[in-house]
Amino acid sequence: MRVTDFPWLHVVAVVKGTAEGDSTRYFGSLLGFSEYVARAASLGLVRQRPAAELGEDDDELVLTEHGEAYYRDFALGALPRVRGYNWHTLAPELIGPAAQQLADRWATVRAATPGPA
Repeated sequence: MRVTDFPWLHVVAVVKGTAEGDSTRYFGSLLGFSEYVARAASLGLVRQRPAAELGEDDDELVLTEHGEAYYRDFALGALPRVRGYNWHTLAPELIGPAAQQLADRWATVRAATPGPA
C-alpha cells in the first residue's frame, strides 16, 4: 500500500497530538477525525483513557507503549507545530518515513485479518 492511498499523516497527527496532551491539536477540522483515531487504535498506537482516570483537562486518548515508541522512534516531537496537512511540505524527511511505516503496518494487519466468508 502506498502512503497516498490513505491520509496517514492524519494518523501521525493523532499520535503526535495525543503524546502532547491534545489529540486534536494538529487538525484544522475534525471531519474524519474518528476514522484517523480508529486507524491509530487498530494499529495499537492509542487507546481511550478509562473514564475513571479522565480529569477535567485530560484528553480522552492516551498513547499505548507502541504509540510511545512510535512517537520517539520517528522523532514526531520534531515535527513543526502547525496543522498536520502541512508536514508533507515542511518536514518530508520526518513525515515520509513515519507515514510509510503506518501504511506498511496497516497492509500487514489487513493481510492477517480474515475477510468475510
